[in-house]
Amino acid sequence: MLALTDFELALGTAAQGNRRELVAAGVSIDSRSLRAGEAFVAIRGAAHDGHRFAEQAREKGAAIFVIDRAAWPSLRAVLGENVLVVEDTTEALGRLAAYWRGKRAILRAAITGSSGKTTTKDLAKRLLARKYSVLATEGNLNNQYGLPLTLFKLDGSQDAVLAEIGASRPGDIEYLAGILDPGIGLITNVHPAHLEGFGSLEKVYETKLELGAHVARRGGTLLVNGDNPELRRRALGLGAEVLTFGRDAANDFTIENISAGGEWLRFRMAGRDFGLKSPALFNLENFASALVLAHAAGVPWEMLEGDLEDFAGQPGRFEIRRLPGEVTVVHDAYNANPGSMRQSLIAFDRLADLGSRKIAVLGDMKELGADSWSLHREIGRGWKDYAIPFLVTVGKDSRAIGEGAAESGGAEHICHFDVNREAGDFLRGFLRPGDAVFLKGSRSMKLEDILNGLTGPGGVHVLPVSVSPPG
Repeated sequence: MLALTDFELALGTAAQGNRRELVAAGVSIDSRSLRAGEAFVAIRGAAHDGHRFAEQAREKGAAIFVIDRAAWPSLRAVLGENVLVVEDTTEALGRLAAYWRGKRAILRAAITGSSGKTTTKDLAKRLLARKYSVLATEGNLNNQYGLPLTLFKLDGSQDAVLAEIGASRPGDIEYLAGILDPGIGLITNVHPAHLEGFGSLEKVYETKLELGAHVARRGGTLLVNGDNPELRRRALGLGAEVLTFGRDAANDFTIENISAGGEWLRFRMAGRDFGLKSPALFNLENFASALVLAHAAGVPWEMLEGDLEDFAGQPGRFEIRRLPGEVTVVHDAYNANPGSMRQSLIAFDRLADLGSRKIAVLGDMKELGADSWSLHREIGRGWKDYAIPFLVTVGKDSRAIGEGAAESGGAEHICHFDVNREAGDFLRGFLRPGDAVFLKGSRSMKLEDILNGLTGPGGVHVLPVSVSPPG
């Protein structure tokens, strides 16, 4: 791991207090999980200040401390040795990670986009592992803390690193790309998401393409969903080598001969046949983009073709649950934005033999800014495209989905509830054998509470006859 001298070189400052040359066993930003011999970086956040726990970190055996200049006067007497004082500890964490990453010449790839990042990353990791020893970000640890902490796990045994990169405001991806320095970048798609931080869809495009700009500067390869003509046009103007994927025949890699239904997705691409065990139609693009990334990274097509049988998606991402009373729940409530909401509704609609009645339970899509109401309403206006007769909305702005669906005439029955408990109570009395329920909303809506209510004590009281919802 990093020696004290490495910390000084990476951060451009000399250690304060008694200087004792040693090698840190790791880097931690959480005093609760810190192990003896690790370095402790005190992060000053909006809700928590790691400097308050610096003394606790010392008592647990932290070997090196990184603190900010504002905290140094009060901690000078507490921390006796090996203290690096910086202006911003979050930035210092990134600089340390970039320094540690730079000591190894390995393949580096990054994935960003408005949706599908984590699933695509998980798929790409499995495909890259057919040739490389891969370190990848876990779950959705894709921010200014998760990416550096992932890179500190590089120990010389890996020859590739794959990172999901997220953003909630302009500049986030440029910053994270600077830490990783990827030679391959993938943009899964661009939708209106996190508009409170971005301000407009234009800014979303600009931010996602920060990854492309970084890849272009280092002469790398950028992969984009070419079915989005605006994304394709902007990507081609960056100067990177651009490879496109999607269903349109104009793409470099076209998804053809699609067969979707039941548990499997099958298609043909680059003259090869592929299969993914997944019920979610939108995973076609996720799998195709992961295949293109692996191929661009040097994995030959003959090592990639065929079926991927044992892929298990992240919990809460189009996860199918079978409940007592022959009720099926599609739990896709990990997060939501307008693009992912439409993709998931299409996937739920297209699932064959799922249930005798399909019921969509949709919660608010958060962080959409001033356009939130209209963006929710647009989801409902497209309801006529789905064969989903029952719509239940939960929250505040989700009421607009119901209004849009009523305008479109696509839903037979629409009802709204302010909180999850009310929606759960309604479902427990409304569901009957063979029904299929779809749950989708932003993370903060916690729609899994509805699922838990259906599976917990009391469970589902399945009615033997059809009952129309109120409203």
